[in-house]
Amino acid sequence: MNKILIFLFLLSLSGKSLSSEIDNFAHFNHQTPDVTQDLNELTNNLMLKAISKANSKHIVGEFCSKSILYKSLKGSFAKPLRGQIEEYILKKPETIPQLRIPLEHSIYNGFRGIDFITRLPYGKLGSIVNINGVYVGSDKFGHFHTEGLEYFFKAYKDKSIPEVLGAMKWGIKTEESYFGRWTTGVISYADLAANFNGMRFWNNVLALKPDILEQSNGPYVECSDEKWIQIKRFDWGRYIDETFDETINCNKFSSNKLRTLHDANVKRIYGEDVFCGASEELIYRLKEKYSEYFSLLSNMTLIP
Repeated sequence: MNKILIFLFLLSLSGKSLSSEIDNFAHFNHQTPDVTQDLNELTNNLMLKAISKANSKHIVGEFCSKSILYKSLKGSFAKPLRGQIEEYILKKPETIPQLRIPLEHSIYNGFRGIDFITRLPYGKLGSIVNINGVYVGSDKFGHFHTEGLEYFFKAYKDKSIPEVLGAMKWGIKTEESYFGRWTTGVISYADLAANFNGMRFWNNVLALKPDILEQSNGPYVECSDEKWIQIKRFDWGRYIDETFDETINCNKFSSNKLRTLHDANVKRIYGEDVFCGASEELIYRLKEKYSEYFSLLSNMTLIP
C-alpha cells in the first residue's frame, strides 16, 4: 500500500498518535538519570489544569459532568499525532535527560518504512527515558494516553461488564496494520502494553469500575461541593513496567528480511552477546501480574 496514502489516513484519525519508533537498545551503552518525579510533576499539573477547565465549563444546573471531565483530560493528555507528555520530552532534552539515536546509527538503519516516516512532520525517531530503572520510549506516553483512551471507550463505555479482551484485540489489529506492519514494518508489543495500561489509567480517573489488575491506583478525581477535585496524585511508577521496554518485550516484524536486518544491526552496534528477551523470573512475575491478558500484550523470550 502506498505509504503517503497510509500517512494521510493516519492524519484523518484525529484522535490517534503517529507511531515513532525508538532504539530501546541505546541504554545498553548509555545510562540516564531517573525522570519519574519530573514527569509525575508535569502529569499532575496537566491533570489539575484539566480539572479546572472542566469545572469552568459546567452545564447550567448540572455539576461534575463526567463527559466534560473526560473531554478536558483528553485535551490535556491525548493531543492528535503526539501526546503532550511525549511532545514535552522531545522538546525538553535539557530538562528531561534522554537518549535519542539518529536513525543511521540505530537498530532501524536500513528500514525503508521508518526512513520514510522520519522525513514526515512528527515522524522523527523517538527518545528513551528512565522511569524507575525501566527504559521507556517517548512514544509510549502517547500510546498510554491516546490509544489507552480508545481502549477505555471500547472496553468500558456503556458496558455493565468491561470488554477488555475486545479492546486489546482491536489494538493488535492496529499494530498489524496502520500503526506498524503497513508503515514502519515493526509490530510493537511494548506499544500494546502501553495501550493497555493507559486504559487502566482512564478507568482509574474516577474508578467507577474496579481496576482490571485489581490494583488500587484510583480514583484520582472525585466530585466535592459540586466541583471536581484531585484527591490522589498520579505516579508513572504505578503503570510502567518492563513490558514497556522493547529490549525485553520484543518487537515482531513484517518480514524475515526486516527481522534479519534488525538483528544484524543490534549485533553490529551493541555486540554479539546482546539479545532481546527476559529472564525466567521476570517473565513469571509479569505473567502473574497480567494474568489472562499477558499473551495479548507481550512477546517475550528467555534470554539465551
